[in-house]
Amino acid sequence: MDELILKHLAGESSDIEARRLEAWRASDPDHERLFRELQAVWDVTGPDGAPHERGGDHAPNATAGPPDLRLVLEEAERRRTRRGRRRLIRSPWAGWSLAAAAVVALVWVTGGGRTDAPSGPALTSVESTRGVADEVTMGLNDGSVLRLAAASTVEFPPDPDRRRVVLEGRAFFAVAESDRPFVVESGEGEVTVTGTRFEVRSGSGGMRVVVVEGEVTLSGPRGAVVLRSGQVGHLPRGERPRAVEEADVWGLLDWPGGLLLFQDTPLERVAEELGWHFRQAFVVDSALADRRVTAWFGDEELDEVVASVCLVAGARCLLEDDTVRVGR
Repeated sequence: MDELILKHLAGESSDIEARRLEAWRASDPDHERLFRELQAVWDVTGPDGAPHERGGDHAPNATAGPPDLRLVLEEAERRRTRRGRRRLIRSPWAGWSLAAAAVVALVWVTGGGRTDAPSGPALTSVESTRGVADEVTMGLNDGSVLRLAAASTVEFPPDPDRRRVVLEGRAFFAVAESDRPFVVESGEGEVTVTGTRFEVRSGSGGMRVVVVEGEVTLSGPRGAVVLRSGQVGHLPRGERPRAVEEADVWGLLDWPGGLLLFQDTPLERVAEELGWHFRQAFVVDSALADRRVTAWFGDEELDEVVASVCLVAGARCLLEDDTVRVGR
């Protein structure tokens, strides 16, 4: 998103990019603060990337070219690091890891409840990262996250009443809870949720839905079925949808590098999935078990992921030889 902001400041963004940036800024106060921060750095940075000395030889002038984008980003990152370090030093959990916040793509902790998306605006991607196998992870303007498999496509048609996605191929969704339904459509049927985690695989033979948390409704021309955590839904073309109990739904999710996407997930459940992913035992203090975590990671190592989750969760974590202990 930094690059998109800088394109806008340089007057080089397209109409679509400008609208995307506007939606991203409006979706979260932190996004607006980031935009203002980069704008401020842009305003005081010269073509060589060095901050202007107001009133000195390096003050802005009409003949100077635009700032070097890479150096503007570096200067903005230095400011964020200095500010973040000051905040963490004042934090009671600073002893864990000052660098932890830098390794997580998106992490925060909530007390539960709904995240109400603005009514009316279409669902859209506000940031994305590409993985080693060409899968793309997208942060959406309602707080949801999706991971799109290689050779798959996703569209976000405008819909004032629903958060709507049209999928061809395969994607994993971590949907932020809201009063507006979240609908995944394909040529075979659709999946409707309010907040949960699930995978959809759509192809010429029909749809398959794997639910790892929450509840979804799988609908087709000949009926609908409700799927709950630990169930797999099948919708063969021209047939009724059906639900199947699956002892190990994670075993069906063969994503490169695994899946670490959490949406308002209890810390205890996060620990279980981290343990499965890293083949490491986790022990969580019962007093922290219900704390909710929203996060997504790429290919970070165990210590980086644990550091980030524990830092933002206000927990103290200890990595032993074969056990991660999460306590107060």
